[in-house]
Amino acid sequence: MFNSLTGIITGKFPKQIFIDTNGVEWDLCVPDSNLDMLPPVGNEARVFTWLQHTDQLMTLYGFASAEERSVFLDLLKVDGVGPKGALKIMSSVSSSRLLDVLERGDLEMLEKIPGVGKKTAGKMILTLKGKLTLRDSSAGDVVRLAAASPYADVVLSLAYNDPQFLKGRQPYITKKHLSYIFYILYTLLFRLSATTPSTTKIRDLEIKAGIGISTPAKI
Repeated sequence: MFNSLTGIITGKFPKQIFIDTNGVEWDLCVPDSNLDMLPPVGNEARVFTWLQHTDQLMTLYGFASAEERSVFLDLLKVDGVGPKGALKIMSSVSSSRLLDVLERGDLEMLEKIPGVGKKTAGKMILTLKGKLTLRDSSAGDVVRLAAASPYADVVLSLAYNDPQFLKGRQPYITKKHLSYIFYILYTLLFRLSATTPSTTKIRDLEIKAGIGISTPAKI
């Protein structure tokens, strides 16, 4: 029914993206391994799709390339692997890595993938070994575009529809914005908490976030 959607990415979250096509915003389930292959929030992208339609629900799945979608559809051929299971597998391992493991018949490695037990791993090898092909993305038109920081896409997704935020600037978010927003969230969190965090815990948060929150940067 749908081959692909082309529009502006308005939100990127774990296993999910929003994309606006001429005023219609679509909610797509996307493997985590494909998120970095897609442009950051605020940029145009073409997302290849697959529609799951049952009596209970309609779910649209999205992929960074036709090849990634093919891997997803091949996983559905494995007995016991449904759309959610295939999405979980592709979120845990890249398609090229999965292809390599299948070609080597590495049962032990397959079992380490979340959601794949010994029985399913055996079925995957039996069904897919020697039958999967994946074009090298470095030689094709699939380009990995990472966000400015690991938090940028999520935060920008929340602020994307704010005209004041986007006025007179390109749709991106800097470390200064993250520092300010993180500081506000941090302050609210611990004002509601019954305890006050130690200096060590505060510093641990700063290190994990990759930004300083003790003093918010001025925007």
